[in-house]
Amino acid sequence: MTTEPEAKEKDLPRSPFPSWCSFLLTHPWRKREFDREKIIEQAGIAPGMTVLELGCGPGFFTEFIARKLSPTGRVISQDVVPAMIAKLKKRMRRFPVTENIEPLLAGSSNIGLEAESIDLIFAANVFEEIVREGEIVATVDELHRVLKPGHTLYFGEHRVPARTIAKIFGELERVGFTRSEVPEKHFVHSAVFTK
Repeated sequence: MTTEPEAKEKDLPRSPFPSWCSFLLTHPWRKREFDREKIIEQAGIAPGMTVLELGCGPGFFTEFIARKLSPTGRVISQDVVPAMIAKLKKRMRRFPVTENIEPLLAGSSNIGLEAESIDLIFAANVFEEIVREGEIVATVDELHRVLKPGHTLYFGEHRVPARTIAKIFGELERVGFTRSEVPEKHFVHSAVFTK
């Protein structure tokens, strides 16, 4: 399976998170706040899977996902911001595993992957931005399309208003995702949604 050609910047929604702030996403205090190995374990990521990392930014989780998937799995690391994809590619030079990482510049509502081609969607601190972009309805439809039946979407968000969480969860449930709470909250809002 190959990903579609990358989107043109003019065709992409504008992210509310400025790329010049990307240093905050890989800052040492964030590395202390998040136990990335535990989060990836809780998400259910396992060797051999094809994982869609939604809104990868500069690759804070990408490095750990790629290591967990090795040697036969792959992670498609999607972002809507060209500068974030560029930063991911630059940071990949220092990752211990890179051959299974596919950076993808695309909007979340038009990812361009084949239907039912993804084993797991990993979405950490990205859905609030998708709501602010006005892309939540189309994004949820697209994620449901690309995920294999019976497979899961891992959801984690911090500092998001209850009204926004209700909107996100409502849209995921609208297309047929069912929610399961996770036993340990690594984010303020953590859940696994099954198609």
